[in-house]
Amino acid sequence: HVLEGKGTRTFGSCVDLTPAQLSRLDSFEGGYDKHVLEVVTNGVASQAVCYIAVDPSWRAPPAESYLTAIHVHLREHWRMVGDSITVRKARGRDVEVVSEFRHPWYESGGGGGGGGGPP
Repeated sequence: HVLEGKGTRTFGSCVDLTPAQLSRLDSFEGGYDKHVLEVVTNGVASQAVCYIAVDPSWRAPPAESYLTAIHVHLREHWRMVGDSITVRKARGRDVEVVSEFRHPWYESGGGGGGGGGPP
């Protein structure tokens, strides 16, 4: 989920979609509002679509497999070295940190900051 938070930032990826592809994506995003925001990629500002949960209330922590996929993606595309993913929960406008997730392979010293990834 994307939530507003003073002093926080959100990493992600931008992809070009055709109107038909965006329509198909919309069909999978039940429970989310579609927002258009300005993003900067490679120094160029453009508009992008972002899906934000209608009810961001905490239900359960994200699955480890989901967090692992996000962590690997961020390391690959954002040169994330040694960083963790902050898991937050929201209750209305109140947001609190629940945990910091680090991919188990990188946590055990396998990542080493030299690129690469899990075996």
